[in-house]
Amino acid sequence: MVNSITQRDKKIILISLKNCLVSDENSNIVFKPEWGNYDMAIGESITSVFCGAADKETFEVIGYKPKTNTFHPEYDAKTMALFNLYQQVRTSRQNRSGYVVLPKIWNELHKEHPEDWLCALEILEILTKDNIMPELAAEIQGFLEDLAADEPDNTKLINDGLRLIKQPV
Repeated sequence: MVNSITQRDKKIILISLKNCLVSDENSNIVFKPEWGNYDMAIGESITSVFCGAADKETFEVIGYKPKTNTFHPEYDAKTMALFNLYQQVRTSRQNRSGYVVLPKIWNELHKEHPEDWLCALEILEILTKDNIMPELAAEIQGFLEDLAADEPDNTKLINDGLRLIKQPV
């Protein structure tokens, strides 16, 4: 029995049936009335599909076992200190406060991790966005421009970051 018909642009797109029994060509039951309303989609083509099994109980769960184990790196104290600097910058960014620690973070970053440009770029982004500490921003900008000129592998990444700071998306 037809329960409802859904139309879009004067075309039927869905028919909802109640007390409906659906079976396939081999008389296997695929939908029973006690399961609720049977919704039948109507259309001339399928433009999108769900990526996955429609009836997960029909398919066996086959777990893929990789040939290698997950690698869990162990970080040295210097790397953990760098991660801590990133966390402090992130906390300042998220809280939109605590910016007074940024010069200290920059000094430690510049002294202990002179090859790291990404944390410096993040500090510069905060300073530029909030228009604070222009002297520090100029110092970091100069550092990044020098690093971009000296390290060809990172030139594009650094320059793209500087461009995004000047012209935010």
